[in-house]
Amino acid sequence: MICEEPIILSPGADFLSYEWNNNTYAPSLTATEDGLYRVRVKGHSGCFITDSVNVLNAPAITPVDLGPNRVICQGQTTTITAGDYQTYHWQDGSENSSFTAYLAGQYWVTVFDGCFISTDTGVVSETITDLNLNYTGKDSVCKTVLPFVLSAPAGFESYLWTNGLITQSINVTAIGAYSVTAATAQGCYGRDTLWVIDCLSLNDITQTASYRCFPNPADNQITIESFTENELVVSMYSVSGQLLFMDKIAGKNKLSVSTLEYASGLYLIQVKNESNTWHQKLIISH
Repeated sequence: MICEEPIILSPGADFLSYEWNNNTYAPSLTATEDGLYRVRVKGHSGCFITDSVNVLNAPAITPVDLGPNRVICQGQTTTITAGDYQTYHWQDGSENSSFTAYLAGQYWVTVFDGCFISTDTGVVSETITDLNLNYTGKDSVCKTVLPFVLSAPAGFESYLWTNGLITQSINVTAIGAYSVTAATAQGCYGRDTLWVIDCLSLNDITQTASYRCFPNPADNQITIESFTENELVVSMYSVSGQLLFMDKIAGKNKLSVSTLEYASGLYLIQVKNESNTWHQKLIISH
């Protein structure tokens, strides 16, 4: 096959005579065009030997095409395929026909088909789906701010609140957990929750003289210790508002709860008696 340079055809130098099918008689022939080339040679024994070869001009390489630039969601991957060639060389030195991109960035490949090379570059960008429903800079607020309008960040294709609303903003009028899931046009999702709780002030979302919860952060177990004679009702919620457990402490006692079954992350402890409700953020870190 002729790539870019002519091919030198030679049956060897140890023959007495050479006769090519183009009526030339040199020991070798330069093939500049495609076609059938045949030679008849005479050996030292007086015998003649004939051989032939078909020479083809190599077609131009089909340019490698990595396709359009692509967008991935946070934490996702995408596989870039180069097509069918003899060899491949990616930007990191790998030599497979495809490359898996784990991060946003620029990716390129050079391919070789036996004669020619071709290079193409693609860009992978990442859609940011972080949501932040923090109202006045916190993820928990007291009911004293009610009513108010809670808005999700702009720039998403769709919104779905836990109460079923699909608007970007909702009216908040009661205590509870308000969560929203937002999706981009590429199908990437983000989620966040704002707690509206019963407290006297924003500073009440911490420790209280009526109980203590320790350790915080917790690993395998938490203990809630009551400092009052009144019965306390203890509940733990996920950040999405799901009740995870509920129990009672009678008088000045302690309640120990295993946290091994819960994933590392942020949770909310709620402690109630007949007249008050307290909330405290709990971090579980295994």
